[in-house]
Amino acid sequence: MQQRRGSHSVYALQVHVVFITEYRRKLLRGEVQERCRDLIRQSCDALDVRVLKGVVSADHVHLHLSYPAKLSVSDLVRKVKGRSARKLVREYPSVRRRYGGGFWGIGYGAWSTGRTRWSTSTWSITGTARVRTGRRISFWSDALPACIFPSASAEAPAFSRNPTYGLSAHSGSVAMRPGLSAVSLSA
Repeated sequence: MQQRRGSHSVYALQVHVVFITEYRRKLLRGEVQERCRDLIRQSCDALDVRVLKGVVSADHVHLHLSYPAKLSVSDLVRKVKGRSARKLVREYPSVRRRYGGGFWGIGYGAWSTGRTRWSTSTWSITGTARVRTGRRISFWSDALPACIFPSASAEAPAFSRNPTYGLSAHSGSVAMRPGLSAVSLSA
């Protein structure tokens, strides 16, 4: 975990954020999915936030972020969701006509990640890309790097086989429904 520096501070703040589309509609597919990834990347760059790992799935987004001390998690999520929703609805009128005004669901999930939770968060996000079938795109290029998938020798938490999405209480991992595509946000 790398420490970041401000003018009068040293910090290493990391958070795992999950937010969904309104009513879990599968809006993020194909070109819309890729544009969402680009908009999230641009928003994070503007806020001096580093995307460590992340996945844009058909109906939700996972982000593992390193953020500056001057920015609260709620402000960060509000700005990322707000900008991406405005631009996506403006650029893709079919989304607005088909689904109405809302794009992202109300609220988000956020879990702080530190030295002990790093492996759980990494498995949670990479598990999304591994469990899902279909097209996967890395955050910085069109090739999915080998570093996203941990080696088989690494100890992994048990993923829940729950047919719905949500956090599994026994392991802290995210349960996935098979058969949906995901776009990876990590380098």
